[in-house]
Amino acid sequence: MRSIRSAALLALCLGVPACSSSSAHPFTFEPDDTGADDAGTDAAKDSTVADSGSDATTSDANQDTATATDAPSDGVASDSAKADGTTDAADAAAPPKCAKAYSDIPTTTVSYPHAATGDRLAAITWDELTMAWLTTDAGGAVTIHYADRAGRDDAFVTTWTVPSSLGPFPNESVALSADGLTMIVASADHKSLTQVTRAARGTQFDPASATGAPFVHLVGDPVGATSFKLVGDVVLSKDGQWLFYTDLAQTSGTTLQMAPRLADGTWDGPTPIIASRLAMVASYRRRPSGISSDKLTLFYLDETSNTSMVAFRVPGTTLFDQFYAYAPTGTWAMPTDACDRVYLTAEIPPDKSDGGFDAETPLVTGIVHAP
Repeated sequence: MRSIRSAALLALCLGVPACSSSSAHPFTFEPDDTGADDAGTDAAKDSTVADSGSDATTSDANQDTATATDAPSDGVASDSAKADGTTDAADAAAPPKCAKAYSDIPTTTVSYPHAATGDRLAAITWDELTMAWLTTDAGGAVTIHYADRAGRDDAFVTTWTVPSSLGPFPNESVALSADGLTMIVASADHKSLTQVTRAARGTQFDPASATGAPFVHLVGDPVGATSFKLVGDVVLSKDGQWLFYTDLAQTSGTTLQMAPRLADGTWDGPTPIIASRLAMVASYRRRPSGISSDKLTLFYLDETSNTSMVAFRVPGTTLFDQFYAYAPTGTWAMPTDACDRVYLTAEIPPDKSDGGFDAETPLVTGIVHAP
């Protein structure tokens, strides 16, 4: 099992139905304690992380303990994001839904209509009843598929595709609302985001509902613009109030961003998640793939090692202080409501010879959940 990663800090808008305006964020992000990177160096992607998964900067003895320097620089560790300055007592009392350690247990293949090679998980709702996935043809064109099912262990049968008129699409995650009735997709050039809706599960998303209006603060107005904001890897929280994404226009530093939803339904201007363990290493990023339903655990793909990672927030605070490698073979991990399962893109069948996820091309992949 790849061992857990050590501490890093960031602050988030916690439990607020709609954060204030784009002119003043009610939350701040704090840098992590050491400034050390998971990989330890800017070495090439295939050599940054050892097979053991051990952290280059912190011993296993420290893996569950935040250091004294983990406190935010302003000395405030409580939930300062709430409008009245108080801490969310329920959040403080409850442990994270997601476990802090995982073993490389056997995975279960999801029953869904899929291609022979190259499928990739794009989104799964927290109740596991709606799933989206991607296929890429020989020319590189990406198709977004989606399907519903009646129960979490049933097969996905009827499959629809997002109309190509809304594309072309990039080969990355999309976002689904908790009820499966809203989908957010990025354009292939990452210059725009589009939201589509449908009336009920078991029906198709209506292309006539497509709109980019909620994202004006994130992508800007391209008319007459000389530069663009490039947005990808969209991840929506279960309560619909946080939107995580990757700022692909940045070529250094932290590219992971979080925007709160405003009362008018638009997404506020984003705040970067400042933590060196989420910063770029050479040309490789840390890209969000999922957020737990209690918003205490952030799932992301570490491109430096092609490893799925998780970052845990301290309950009752706005700080993520622990980073872990997610052990089950696969990438683009996405949790369920109770976090008793995590869905991933994995090799089909898995290659157990090296205990990890390979990136050979062409890669026969499909969607699994663990356990």
